[in-house]
Amino acid sequence: EEKLNIAFQSAWNAYTYDYPEIFYIDVTKLTLTTQTTSIGSFSTHKVDLSSGENQNYFSKGINSIEEANKRIEYVSNIRKQFISQLENSSDYEKIKLVHDWLVDNLEYDTSYSGENIHNVYGAFENKKVVCESYARTFKYILDGIGIENVLVSGEATNTSGATESHAWNYVKI
Repeated sequence: EEKLNIAFQSAWNAYTYDYPEIFYIDVTKLTLTTQTTSIGSFSTHKVDLSSGENQNYFSKGINSIEEANKRIEYVSNIRKQFISQLENSSDYEKIKLVHDWLVDNLEYDTSYSGENIHNVYGAFENKKVVCESYARTFKYILDGIGIENVLVSGEATNTSGATESHAWNYVKI
């Protein structure tokens, strides 16, 4: 069961790193139920993922599929603006312009308490984020303009010399 839970979390992280547009799902509201049936040395596992009783799986501030769709459309329209503005640029220019837009328009949330500070919607709507949102937003825009990239996470040394969790992108150029 513990291995399955760890594997589920790893799979979920990988999925959301590859698809930052899935910002509207709050995994903490999902219930993972496992049922193991063993006959001799052979075991089967049934896994069920649901939003539990009387609870939705939407991120804070989203209470319906209509609200989720509005936010999805909102971030999609912003990405479309980037696509149209960058269509005649080289890959290097596209990457640099997106990078510069993020640096010039987003503020790092040092309180770590803001709403949507980890996702694409928060970057576009609130403009106050943490490294994870910078990386997710960078990936989301680059995916839209056809630049291969991946979001990665790990540990990095901060300006005070302490090691902390961090997220960034690898970009193919």
